[in-house]
Amino acid sequence: MKASMLFRISRFGLLLLYAFLVITLVSCRGDSTNASSTSAVINDANLTKLSGNLTNANIQDIWASSPSNAFLVSDDGIILHYDGNKLEQMVSGTNADLHRVWGTNSNNVMAVGEGGTALYYDGSRWSILQTPTQESLNALWGEGSLWLAASYEGLWVLGSTGGSAGIWQSSTQSEIETLLHQHSISAVFQLDSYIYDGSKFKHVFNDGVLPSTGIVGTDLHNECSSTKYCLPYLMNESTLYLFTSDQLADGLYELWEIDITSRAIVSSRRLDYTYVVSMWSAPGSLQLYLAAYDWPDNQVYSMTNSVLRALSPPEGRYNQIFGLDSSHIFLVGENEFFSVYDGDKWTYVTASLTADDLHGAFYSPEESFYTVAKEKVYMRDSSGAWTITEVPEEGYVVNLFDIWGTSDNSLYAVGGYTERCCDFCQVFYFNGATWSDMSPRDYQYYYILPCYKIVGINDDLYVLDERASLHHYDASSSSWRIIGNSYTLDDRPWTWAQRHEVDFWAADAAHMYLVRYDAGVFFYDGRQISRHDYLGWGLNTNLNEWRKVRAVWGYGDHVFLGGHTDAGPRIVHFNGTSAELIELEIPGVQLHKIWGTSAENVYAMGSNGFLMHFDGNNWTQLSTKITKDIYDMTGYEAGHLFTVGAGGDIYEFNE
Repeated sequence: MKASMLFRISRFGLLLLYAFLVITLVSCRGDSTNASSTSAVINDANLTKLSGNLTNANIQDIWASSPSNAFLVSDDGIILHYDGNKLEQMVSGTNADLHRVWGTNSNNVMAVGEGGTALYYDGSRWSILQTPTQESLNALWGEGSLWLAASYEGLWVLGSTGGSAGIWQSSTQSEIETLLHQHSISAVFQLDSYIYDGSKFKHVFNDGVLPSTGIVGTDLHNECSSTKYCLPYLMNESTLYLFTSDQLADGLYELWEIDITSRAIVSSRRLDYTYVVSMWSAPGSLQLYLAAYDWPDNQVYSMTNSVLRALSPPEGRYNQIFGLDSSHIFLVGENEFFSVYDGDKWTYVTASLTADDLHGAFYSPEESFYTVAKEKVYMRDSSGAWTITEVPEEGYVVNLFDIWGTSDNSLYAVGGYTERCCDFCQVFYFNGATWSDMSPRDYQYYYILPCYKIVGINDDLYVLDERASLHHYDASSSSWRIIGNSYTLDDRPWTWAQRHEVDFWAADAAHMYLVRYDAGVFFYDGRQISRHDYLGWGLNTNLNEWRKVRAVWGYGDHVFLGGHTDAGPRIVHFNGTSAELIELEIPGVQLHKIWGTSAENVYAMGSNGFLMHFDGNNWTQLSTKITKDIYDMTGYEAGHLFTVGAGGDIYEFNE
């Protein structure tokens, strides 16, 4: 690869001129020409998941400062932010399971979890705090600069905002699972219980804060640590609610209301087969909300004066309920469950735009990101807001496979019908307001295959179909023609190809590379399509026998080809003078796509999150949190990229 670097340096001026001409005159995948020579390599520290199932994330807790500012924590270090409309994953910097989150405002938030993990958010980023324990932190509360976290080792206190200069100190040595807090007071309860008065802790039983006798004729401490499981909730400074589960009598659950001042049980209500997992009430309110496993279904209840009313949220397995007032209640749970209650109805919120595979990615000059799936086009503008539009479908489902354009007001999407006799090639145009059908019609009765790829050159369009046949739209005559059928040049039986098994890249209207899985590489010179013979590439390997090529991309004089054999991925890089073959021994990995912002910043991507980076000299395999197939990538510069793939996954890399 050293020779290729010398080549680039010696022709640096020529390459700059070429890049300028490409940007000005040629739109060969417009996003690839918005290039930056700076190579900022994708890494987990700056990689955020924008859409897709978060590996069935088990959301454990939620805290919100307003209806448009909520933080959700989950297993595997997942932290989600809710802005009132959508969920987006934040960069946490840890893979530890997170159990609790709490804050005082949007710039003062903390999360804790397994292994003594503690994270602090200052309004711009999460940072990891050092704690003196390796035990799991199961409870959290904070006010101002004071933070309390509980583990089975005891209670830990952090007394300075931000934690970087703070020291966690142990206050108790008792097993603690729950922090009870309402306004400025906090109690800690499980096998031992304490009330914190702002400066010290008072033992609940020894100091007589709660009655030691008189509840069901036995000691409260012994009752909750032996025969009953107890979930407490501090309603206000004088009222404690205690949910109890009798371990000796299946389905026997009770909710006790205890007056702390008089040390008396105000009420005791049977909750047969209703297992409460979380409780919440608004400050100053006498209305209590309970999230429960209510056999045979799960349920959320509001309770006023001991009267329960079912609120019937979406079906799920709930972990935590939290609210701001009776019109803003949040419910989280397993399998990425998140729902919001406005006092009248529930709205289910998901981090997934779609469960369909996403193919095709485009980044516009207005800094909008686009991708496509079944019938829909997904657009994320520069502010982070999503807009979803649909193409005309004429009664049939259209699978979209690629998108390209020159601006937000001039976009093209291609695909094909899949629920009719013939899978016709479909091409749609977006004028900034609506989508219209501009599919080829003159020769469609000869042609019944979907279109997978589109690029624009000057005002014309070039579309690649499933057989790696090239279709040309002449803007001057507003007409389509089929240029050639590359599959007829293959000496093997024709087989069906998937979207990620055909590709093409165009330097200009007379220099196009076409690839098709199990067929090889073809070249269009502006007149006809022929099999690429690699003459002048100086490559010893006979690529015409290397049939499993499925990706091509280029920049200037550089051309990159990608595919795989049974042994693993294969990449060919032609630098304008000679070519080099990179062979990786990773059985089972399939390479789907190659894309970059310059010849010194190139990515190869594929199955199971496979991702490699080329810096102009060397290829390096990257290890990231992406685990599903990656089908495409786009971006404006090296430090701001997007990947799309299987199951609706979208990741953003923003340095």
